[in-house]
Amino acid sequence: MVLTDALIADRRFNCYIIMKNFLFTLYQWPPNHLSNIDNFQLVHQFIWKILFLLDERYETMIELINYFIYVGDYHQQTSLLTQAKSLLHDLYEESERRYRKGSRKEILKSFRMLEIIYRIYMEYLDLIEWKNNGQISASASAIRVDKLKTNFTDLMDHFADDPIPELNLDIIPLTILELSIDHLNDTDEAFETLLKYSKTFPDNLNGHVFLYEFMKKFNHLNVDSNVPIDCLRNIERLCPDSKY
Repeated sequence: MVLTDALIADRRFNCYIIMKNFLFTLYQWPPNHLSNIDNFQLVHQFIWKILFLLDERYETMIELINYFIYVGDYHQQTSLLTQAKSLLHDLYEESERRYRKGSRKEILKSFRMLEIIYRIYMEYLDLIEWKNNGQISASASAIRVDKLKTNFTDLMDHFADDPIPELNLDIIPLTILELSIDHLNDTDEAFETLLKYSKTFPDNLNGHVFLYEFMKKFNHLNVDSNVPIDCLRNIERLCPDSKY
């Protein structure tokens, strides 16, 4: 952390690059690394220092949330979900406070996107936490899942109108996929989501790969025969050396 403090202070380094490398480092640590409260506090301090040097804070917020979902849900470090929610809440409140003191248009745009992302992902983290603790009924789950799907779809539509090339949005269709399959057992809706994602972002290789692999796995779906062919054409266009 001493090294990272020095990097923040050195203006020759782009803060966004520092943050991206820090996130990469997080993923290299064991999933339970931040279960240690001292380690979590060090990460908290670093994120707090650097996040507000970034104009487009919502990009970093998405990646932070993705990391906590990765370790908290997929690696069953559920205590980190509570810590993550607290951290995200603090970051959001501080962003709101700073936004109200400023007037730059780019800060306004960043805050508005942060507001949308914060609301959607906090709902998703709630759902994960309740699911893991067995504290949510089937009816309440269906209502929340439907709301989350709508919110994530709105987020995808927003970035379709105002794209950010360097921002990886793959978490959005994958989340909707999980919600549709695991909670609602609705493969048709999952297919429509992946199809929309591949069409909305035609130059995203993963969008076409996700859709093609989904059609292979759920081959009972009544799909236009041109869809898998178009998938393969796009995969070859974007990655000529692919295995497909």
